[in-house]
Amino acid sequence: MTTNKAIRILKDMRKDIDGLPPAETLPTNQHREWLWRIKSYADNFFEKGSSEHELISCTSFRIENEITRIKGYSLKEQQEELKKEAKLRIDHCIDHLEKFGIYEPPKANFLSRVSDTWLSISIPIIVLAIFGLGVIIGKNQMDKDSIKTEQELKELRDSLSIATPALEIPNPVAPKADEKHSRHHSDSGGVKGIK
Repeated sequence: MTTNKAIRILKDMRKDIDGLPPAETLPTNQHREWLWRIKSYADNFFEKGSSEHELISCTSFRIENEITRIKGYSLKEQQEELKKEAKLRIDHCIDHLEKFGIYEPPKANFLSRVSDTWLSISIPIIVLAIFGLGVIIGKNQMDKDSIKTEQELKELRDSLSIATPALEIPNPVAPKADEKHSRHHSDSGGVKGIK
């Protein structure tokens, strides 16, 4: 419902007040019907418990005999006073609607539907679970990076070992070919001479 439609409804309800028959001590059926309608409109237009909601919801056409006796109002004067008061209440509510619009209750979100106890228990658990998951994923990623680095290092060593046989790298432990030959001659010559 729009604010303009609500204002139109309240203005129509205000006009209907003049058409209500005079009430005796208790309101007539027409008064009750009017009151029921205005109260249901109040529930739709204003926040329950707000001053505007209370103002319209507490509208009454009940004539108190004590008021007539104490203030000296005639029954007709009291009826007119009640109608005037009802119109003032509606005028105030129309003014409120023109300035602020119809009350729209806040939309409930997930957290507003959850109890505080459940939230105070579940939030730390969720935070710890996220932290633990981050540690596990981080460790897994570090392991993957370590394995990848080892594989790259192995591939680099293999590529270097394939390329090195073309180069002759001297072995410091193995004797040179000339020394082998000269030792063999000197050992065999010396042995022959002794015999």
